[in-house]
Amino acid sequence: MRERKAPDVEEGRWWTKSHTLFLTLFILFASGTLFILDLKLKLGATIPVLYTGVIWAASLFPYSGLLVPVGLTSSCLTLLGFFFSPSGLASDWVVLFNRGLSLFVIWLTVIFLIQRKAAEQASDVLSNLAGRISNGAFSCNQQGEIQWQNEGLARLIPHANEIGDVRDLFYQPHLQQFYEEFMQVVRRGEQWSQEVLLTPSDFNLENAEKIWVQVDCEPSQNAFGELSGSFVLVSDISRTKADEERLREYLSYAKSIVMNMSKALVVVNADFSVDIGNRAFQELFRLEGEEFVGVNVPTIVSEGTAAQSLQEQFSIVSSGEEDSVTLELELQGKDILVIITRLNVSGVSGKRFTVSFLDVSDYKNALRSLESANDELRQFAYVASHDLQEPLRKISSFLQILEEDYRNQLDEEARECIDFAVDGANRLQRLISDLLSFTGLTRADSREFKEVDCAAALAVVLDNLQPLMEESSAVIQADYLPKVLGNRTHIEQVLQNLIGNAVKYQGGSVAPQIKIACEQEGSFWRFSVADNGIGIDSQYQEKVFRIFQRLHSKEEFAGTGIGLAICKRIVEAHGGKIWFTSVPQEGTTFFFTLRRYAP
Repeated sequence: MRERKAPDVEEGRWWTKSHTLFLTLFILFASGTLFILDLKLKLGATIPVLYTGVIWAASLFPYSGLLVPVGLTSSCLTLLGFFFSPSGLASDWVVLFNRGLSLFVIWLTVIFLIQRKAAEQASDVLSNLAGRISNGAFSCNQQGEIQWQNEGLARLIPHANEIGDVRDLFYQPHLQQFYEEFMQVVRRGEQWSQEVLLTPSDFNLENAEKIWVQVDCEPSQNAFGELSGSFVLVSDISRTKADEERLREYLSYAKSIVMNMSKALVVVNADFSVDIGNRAFQELFRLEGEEFVGVNVPTIVSEGTAAQSLQEQFSIVSSGEEDSVTLELELQGKDILVIITRLNVSGVSGKRFTVSFLDVSDYKNALRSLESANDELRQFAYVASHDLQEPLRKISSFLQILEEDYRNQLDEEARECIDFAVDGANRLQRLISDLLSFTGLTRADSREFKEVDCAAALAVVLDNLQPLMEESSAVIQADYLPKVLGNRTHIEQVLQNLIGNAVKYQGGSVAPQIKIACEQEGSFWRFSVADNGIGIDSQYQEKVFRIFQRLHSKEEFAGTGIGLAICKRIVEAHGGKIWFTSVPQEGTTFFFTLRRYAP
């Protein structure tokens, strides 16, 4: 069956100005001839009815805009004929009826042709559009006879060009039910959509591929508004079906992974009822089969305080206040870490959440053991360091007494040995003192942090360092320092260590220039302490923060190498971080962050 082209394509090929001129002359000639006949004949004649032939001739134009002017012209000629034609034998009523009937027939013809022209144009436009789409399309009447089809249909169904009936299009036995349902829809004039699988055997072709198509049926009407059949769109949905199949495989694979996870996990609905739960969840709460599906999670937990805490935290996530919350509970005699998370999955109706239960009993026990061991180690280090100081003081004292009492009896080499011994004892005492300070820094509990005015803390630090600053002629410039959340003593220690290092590590006779600044960085304040000292090579970014790690000899700069280690431990205990940038021989800037204070 050939594809019918749209008129704007087909007529544009043959309709020329000569056609327009010829048809126009014919209409003028026919109208004039009929008017002359009407003037010659008696009024009882029905000549005006013949004007409908002129109107039909006007409908041959590709456009329908001439039908109304031609109809008006015919009506005017009919009325003129009434006034100028010679009287006949017919009565006045017959004449009036004759002319009235002529006018009625003329405008009935105009209206009919306008409606038909509009229907044809709409059908042609639809056919033209359908002919350009890649999907298959055809129209059929209520008996199932195919009246038109596009080339896309033959690309989907190889034998489509050889048939003229829908029965021949879907003749295969396994499509019989589909065909019967399709014809019922066409006869009733209903909208309809159905997916169907077409196999190679359906086409009697060995090389054909199996395809899925979606058949969409839309009722169509003729020029009189009567149901005439249906317009049918046949779309290749094989790729969509393949994607759906792959998605099902992925979902099955993902579900298999979830079901076999060692961590207990459930997917819950907006009312906290279980949708999916894995085996680990069943084992944790000693559940059988799928009996827990649809049950509220707090009901499954059924441990008063724990169930109430779960419900409260779920309300926070479901209301949108947080995307995820974490809480620790004691369930089934175990320490359980519960994480409730909102699932953001497109294309899924309703809210979904995941609730995972992680048994951290072993971790908590190991943590308790580690904390106990650390406490014992800290206590041992403190006691050992404290007990070592007394013998060191005695050694230093007796060496100094020995030097004073027997200085005249000792030669230069002996006195030098005593000086080395005293200096070593003093340095060891300083190391032990710093070690006591370091071991005394336990990990701070954030619940004990309070408001700390950093400006006031800096004032205390500068007062402590006043002698050192006067000795080195140091100049310190400080911007506004805000309030933070933390331990004031520890923050003062950080500032004092950094400013003290900035004053100490200077080269030549240059006076120390130190600038202290602060900038907001999210929920933290970022502090900076910049100097014009000797600088630090970037390769020592990690080493300088390790305990007892020195970059210079004791002859160059005094100290034990523990100050920055103490700063790092304090800052990290406050949830911040510390680092530096430096240019050797030009200066160093230390940065550290502390959490903002929010009253």
